[in-house]
Amino acid sequence: MRIKLEQEPPQESNWMMQQGQLRENWVCELYFRIMHAFRHPVVLYTDSFKVYNGDKRLGGSPDRIVVDATGERWLLECKTAYAETMRDSVPAAHSLQMLGLCEIYGLHKAHYICSNYERGIYIAEVRWRHGFWRDVVMPRLQQFADWWTLKQTPPKMSEGEKAELRDLIEYNTIVTEIPAISQLVQERGSQ
Repeated sequence: MRIKLEQEPPQESNWMMQQGQLRENWVCELYFRIMHAFRHPVVLYTDSFKVYNGDKRLGGSPDRIVVDATGERWLLECKTAYAETMRDSVPAAHSLQMLGLCEIYGLHKAHYICSNYERGIYIAEVRWRHGFWRDVVMPRLQQFADWWTLKQTPPKMSEGEKAELRDLIEYNTIVTEIPAISQLVQERGSQ
């Protein structure tokens, strides 16, 4: 935010962001192959930045949109993890990012794939409780956008407010791990 308001100079992306961008296509290809291996053929495509119809100040672009043989569409969010770690859950910040993109693109769910070349992958389907976007997230985003429109930095959240928001996100996020897929990939990787 401070960079957009030109209160701080832009920073170069860090090495983790750069590695994530470099590996994104590989992770998408891995997801594509896994879905086909489980006899659930899909097509993955990219889309450009899209503005949210509910508030033109908000927008985003997905890693991929997925379409299956029935025509069902969902978001695919690709992440990479540090070499010494492996995710076994969806972080609150990633859930919120996916929820926003799903709302912008009119999608009802997301698949989250996190890859670590040394330790395997984590795949989950993510949905959200009805009304969470409309009643909780959107009012906060609009307030943030109002500050941005005025070219002012919003007040910093206290640690208590951050914890409360994380708890709200976690409570309203429904994550279903797809363990069979993760397990198959783990087994094939160790052979």
